[in-house]
Parts: sequence; C-alpha cells; structure tokens
Amino acid sequence: DEQFVAHTHVLADNALESLHNIGATTSKWFLLDLEEIRKAAERRNILFIVANQQANSKSWFGIPAAQRIDQKDVRYSDEVAGIERILRRGEPISGYEFDFLIHARLMRDLRNWAEKNELPFVDIIGLLDQERQHLVSWVHLDAYANGSVADALADDGDARIVSLSSPMSIRPPGRN
Repeated sequence: DEQFVAHTHVLADNALESLHNIGATTSKWFLLDLEEIRKAAERRNILFIVANQQANSKSWFGIPAAQRIDQKDVRYSDEVAGIERILRRGEPISGYEFDFLIHARLMRDLRNWAEKNELPFVDIIGLLDQERQHLVSWVHLDAYANGSVADALADDGDARIVSLSSPMSIRPPGRN
C-alpha cells in the first residue's frame, strides 16, 4: 500500500547489490518476453514499434498537482543520476527510487534490444523529458501527454508504412 512503500527505505549497501541482481533478472525476463512478442509480430507480418516509457521516482499511486509541477524540466536521466549519487554517498533510498532505478535499467536494455533487432524505436522518455509534470503517477500520463505519445507513435508508424515497398506487406492479423 502507499503508506508502506512511501516509508520503505533501502540501505545503500543492500541497494547496490540488489539493483544488480534484481535488475539483471528482471531485464532477462523482460527481454525474453519482448523477443516472444517480436517473433509473433514477425510471423504475422505486423510492424512492431518499440517505445520506452517515461517515469519518475515519486509515487505509484498518484502525485498531487503541486508536486508534479516541480517535475517540469527535471530530465529522466538527471533523476536517475541524482538517486545514484545518493547511493554512492552511502545514504538509503526509498522503495520508489529503487524501483525507478530498475525501470531505468529496463529502458536502457529495451533501447539496446530494439537497436540490436533493428526495430523501430520511439523515444517517449525524450519526448516528455522537459514536460514530466504530466506524469500523474510513476508511469501514468495525463491527457495532454497521452496525446503527445499517440502522435509520436502514429507519426513513426505512418512514416514506416509509407516507406514500405509494397502496401500489402502490412496486413491485419489473420489475413495472410
């Protein structure tokens, strides 16, 4: 629950080891799941567009508007670096901050995986990096940001579909 997580702290020594172990395990399973999706999309001749996900370390359950405005112009990478500095000083971090660092690992590994597999990639973190006040919880967006994400995905998809040599190379599932 929100009160438990908000008051949970991870000691720096434990966090560094746990981040490595949990991050590696979580990433392994995450990438295996993505590979299954990629294979299924390929079998069905579906364009698989990969996108990362903006997040913050503040709350899973909702952030008051007054606190959200403080996130404007705070870049994702700066928040990650700030939490890592706390750990290097030997100070504890919150459960939210720990999970945010795991998220950062997953988003880095996702980008690398998409590049390795030569898949289209839409950088949602970059898209919203100067407007993080639109995160209403740790990953959920308000209507404005959802519209921006939809536009970015549509633009990337439209550009790739138009550039294909044959309009029949993209078919709805089950219509091979």
